[in-house]
Amino acid sequence: MQSNLIGYLPSNEVLDTVTDATKPTSTLVHPVWKPMPILSTMTPVLASGATGTGTTQVLSSNTIGNGIPQNVLSIDVSQQATQQRAPDGHLYTIVGVSFIAVPGDANFAGVNIYFVGFHGQPTPTLVGGGIESPVSFSIESTNETVTVIVASYNGSGVVNSYESSPTTTLTLNGVTSPPNPPTLAQGATAIMAGTTQIGWQFAFNAIQGLEADTIDGYWIYRTASGTAPTPPNSRFTYMAHPSTNLGTITFPDLTAGGTQYWYWISAVNTTGLESPLVETVGNVSANAYPGSYTNNGTSGYSNPTQAYGGNESDAATATVSTSTTVSETWYGFPAVANVLEATLYVMSDASYTAGAGTYECFTHNVEIKTPDGYVPIGDLPEDEPFFIENKTGVHYAVLIVHEGERATIDIGNDPSEKRYVTLDHPMIDGGVLIPASSYYEGCPVIQYEGKVYNLHVITDDEASRHYILWNGDIAHNKPINGYYQPNDSTGSRTLSYSLNGGSSWTQISSTDNQTKQYASVSLSPSQDFTKVQVKATSTVTLDGGSFSLTSDIYEIHITYVT
Repeated sequence: MQSNLIGYLPSNEVLDTVTDATKPTSTLVHPVWKPMPILSTMTPVLASGATGTGTTQVLSSNTIGNGIPQNVLSIDVSQQATQQRAPDGHLYTIVGVSFIAVPGDANFAGVNIYFVGFHGQPTPTLVGGGIESPVSFSIESTNETVTVIVASYNGSGVVNSYESSPTTTLTLNGVTSPPNPPTLAQGATAIMAGTTQIGWQFAFNAIQGLEADTIDGYWIYRTASGTAPTPPNSRFTYMAHPSTNLGTITFPDLTAGGTQYWYWISAVNTTGLESPLVETVGNVSANAYPGSYTNNGTSGYSNPTQAYGGNESDAATATVSTSTTVSETWYGFPAVANVLEATLYVMSDASYTAGAGTYECFTHNVEIKTPDGYVPIGDLPEDEPFFIENKTGVHYAVLIVHEGERATIDIGNDPSEKRYVTLDHPMIDGGVLIPASSYYEGCPVIQYEGKVYNLHVITDDEASRHYILWNGDIAHNKPINGYYQPNDSTGSRTLSYSLNGGSSWTQISSTDNQTKQYASVSLSPSQDFTKVQVKATSTVTLDGGSFSLTSDIYEIHITYVT
């Protein structure tokens, strides 16, 4: 522990001073010392140009002996960075005095520090003191070479003879060594916008204590490699020391984007001397991208390379509108060592369009066989049962009416008659049901808008579920809930990942409608990136209507921290 005390006062003495809370902010305030008893024939005087910080210690003779303490074994004196000129026009410097007390000396309570030759005084001048090494204090730079005396005192404050105390010399010339470097508060880490890196950020502690008033600011260095720069090379920006001498300084570099950079910090004092560089060692965040892709089938996603590389606006795309499956697999992530954490990210979207269900119907002028002859299907009653005649006899039937626009086939002899049938209406051909589009293959396809009609034959006999057209063709009739075939077509886009080179897969998500967003999977720090694969599969199954599924894969990468 460091002691920053200005000497020691016995229990019957008082230090008159001004506290930090009450002193003027622009004035250096020096404590006024009263004489201390010593074992010397010379009477020391208090230096008028010395100041320091700390708590006055009053030691009880019950705990420390009152005999003559032994001299300290060794001393070392250093002069640190020069402070700014005070309002009195004088220049001040920080002096640090280190010492080693004799182990087990029961009479040792601390040391007083004296300068001989300070302001030309031939007698010792008391400038500081403390109970533990080192002792620091601020003193006027007079350009004098002074003799430094470190004298022990006992529990009553009685000082040993400083004639026998260890001494050294110091020139108070204000020419000092560079300041101490700042300490790192937070290592360099990536600044992320979502999963996109937009820069780097780190933080360091402003230099505090006695040295704080000597600091002008801090140089920030930036390099594209991990090799420390040689000042002034690679200086990136300069940051001023806070006027409060307190706090943590955060530096964000938003010009870096996702580029890897290394940063160093140094402190600069008011004389322009610079401290050693401190590297902002932190966890490095980066992205790993797949380098290869392959189709798992005969077709896959168009532009598969656009699913990686850091560009979130371009995408690998698959549009499926038939009953089929397309799939794409991305792999080839680089090997990365010393990973602390890793996350797999896949950005994608999915959407679909679906048409209405199919209506298996005929247009108004298609004639149906009844006991009264052939009647246009559109002239049959819409609100009550009626009789139709087919190959098994006469049966009750009801009329089913739909309205809309659809593709139909012209099955009449005269186009003006508008005898049309929808493409999927089941026709009986040799006892086999086939769609009208195959039964009437080669006939004109007409886009028709208006009412279309179908029959429901009221019977439990499957063989009786049909009706006869004017031209002898036979149309099949489903139960009433089958006249309108709803669109039961489905589709889905499934994202999966493998951690073992494709031997097994785990589903991330499956959807037919998703806005553009990231899915993420946490990976083990020990995961071999070269074994990671991502697969997108789009499947459509048509049943009763159209269905078109579009899937976009915008980005695939692993964000990792080393």
